[in-house]
Amino acid sequence: MTEVTGRGTKEFVSPEFLVSSTKKGVKIDAAKIDVWAIGVTFLQLVIGEYPFNEKILGDSNISQFICSLYKEKATALPKGVIPEQLRKISPEFAAVVEKCLKPDPSERPT
Repeated sequence: MTEVTGRGTKEFVSPEFLVSSTKKGVKIDAAKIDVWAIGVTFLQLVIGEYPFNEKILGDSNISQFICSLYKEKATALPKGVIPEQLRKISPEFAAVVEKCLKPDPSERPT
């Protein structure tokens, strides 16, 4: 476990990092944070754009949206983040991305 510091690109930062970054002395698993960022990167490479776009965010900003996944104990990303086309092209790759982007860090691989 690593103490939280306020570094990273917000679009790639994990939910637990965003929630914990305002609290001093909170320790979180840095590997799980990196796995989230890899999931976002994989998805962005495949779909050609940042996956948490206006269609997904609605009126929220990216930080609010990602924090809400963690605070509300979401078990998966909202429908539409991982496109159905990806599931059809490569269900295995879609499964890897879904595992990397689990809002609960204890459910992410390391």
